[in-house]
Amino acid sequence: MVSRSISPGQTCALRCIEIDRKKPLLQIGGSTGGVEFMLDELNSVAAWQALQRFAPAAALAENAFDSLSWFQEQRTATTAWLADVTSTMVHVRISRWPAAFGWITVIFWVALSLFAGISSSDSTWTFFLAFALPGLCLVYLGSPVTEIGPERVSLTMPLWPTYAMSWAEVQRVALDHSDDQFVLYGPGKRLTLPGPRWWRRADREVGLGAIFGHLEQRGIPFERTARAGFAPPRHACRARRASEAAKALHGCQRAAALGRLGWAMAEIQCGWAR
Repeated sequence: MVSRSISPGQTCALRCIEIDRKKPLLQIGGSTGGVEFMLDELNSVAAWQALQRFAPAAALAENAFDSLSWFQEQRTATTAWLADVTSTMVHVRISRWPAAFGWITVIFWVALSLFAGISSSDSTWTFFLAFALPGLCLVYLGSPVTEIGPERVSLTMPLWPTYAMSWAEVQRVALDHSDDQFVLYGPGKRLTLPGPRWWRRADREVGLGAIFGHLEQRGIPFERTARAGFAPPRHACRARRASEAAKALHGCQRAAALGRLGWAMAEIQCGWAR
């Protein structure tokens, strides 16, 4: 939307979108453009009530934005862009900061170990060299690429391994409130991807467009929840499945026992009838 100021009398459309639970997005549309405001959780209700008091009644209609010509043109362009993004393979890279910090850590501790090895004859340099391993881990963790394609989405590490899930298997998608990670849930599996917070700025728009474009095309539900960052332990899942299986077996045994009891009662009633 075009960023500009709009007086209450020029307001043609008004709505509040809850993109984030703590930061709702207020959109005000005029005849030639619109403006967006990211509200805080504390003042969102007061701001919405004030705008409802001064805005025209037609601007509060559910389809008020659909009647604006500039909004229809923008939506058509966005739809065409999403169709183009979802039909190709999109590569989303991690921000350079983790890898850069990792390389700085590696260079510092390697240089310190070399200095210790030159200045002393003992094995002190190996102690300093061990501190370079966390830096190598940061370099490795800062190098994966998220590939979002028409058929599947995958997380490719530099050497090994590659985690992937086809869009046909995805049942729902969740994003935590801090934008740290996307989680794709499938039948008995989950795929965790780095969230927009860790993406490069150049890839952020096309990455979000590719993900949400596929969700809209396939009708996959999306939610923002703090539970996206947590996964139940495997032994807990196995225990739950074992408990469900035991309950099902107990139900079958009880049904069989009731069936035998019914046959016995039927035989007794037949004996009385004779």
